[in-house]
Amino acid sequence: MKKILALICARKNSSEIPNKNLIKFRGKTLIGHSIDQALKLKTKYKLKVLCSTDSKKISKIAKKHGALVPFLRPKKLALKNSPEWLVWRHALRYLKDKENYTPDIFISLPPTAPLRKSKDIFKCINLFMKKNKDIIITAHKSKVNPYFNMVEKDKNNNFQICKSSKVHISNRQKCPKVYSINTVAYVCSPKYVENKNNIFDGRVGIHEIDEKNSLDLDSKHDLKILKTFEKND
Repeated sequence: MKKILALICARKNSSEIPNKNLIKFRGKTLIGHSIDQALKLKTKYKLKVLCSTDSKKISKIAKKHGALVPFLRPKKLALKNSPEWLVWRHALRYLKDKENYTPDIFISLPPTAPLRKSKDIFKCINLFMKKNKDIIITAHKSKVNPYFNMVEKDKNNNFQICKSSKVHISNRQKCPKVYSINTVAYVCSPKYVENKNNIFDGRVGIHEIDEKNSLDLDSKHDLKILKTFEKND
């Protein structure tokens, strides 16, 4: 049976939404949702669920939901500009050094995707186990496209389409398919986190998620959208 580490990263502060990870949705905190979703993997895998946080309050809630919290995250890894990749690496190194534990598969399930479905987590794992990709991320079809309706400023202070094409593209339907990354799940090996510098340092695969299940809670506008789902239950 494969050993899986499911990591829930939940720092105390948030740039736009105060105490974001402690927001309640359908009677449960966002951190609680992620842990409960991770624990469903126990049906098929030898599972360890760990929460990486710098908050004693979040730590207490995480433990109540069944996650391990063997440390409080170092301050340098809990800043708004701290790369989450290094948070992943810190958790894996801690378990290896302190508990001689190395999982076969590493999964990150951020609390910012409370609408994720368990079936999508399992599908990400299955895709990864085919061994033709170094990491599986989740994404949904993008409403905007750099070949058609996304612009950036050039050196002359004019705006141009972000990604040029040899043939003029007159409508979005003719554009190459592009996707928006969401935070439903990330699946890779511990070696990939240890030896690479970021997600896109190797062979990346995606599992496409329905847009309605891929909300990434990052702004107050996203929070308003989440609340509409709660009202419509």
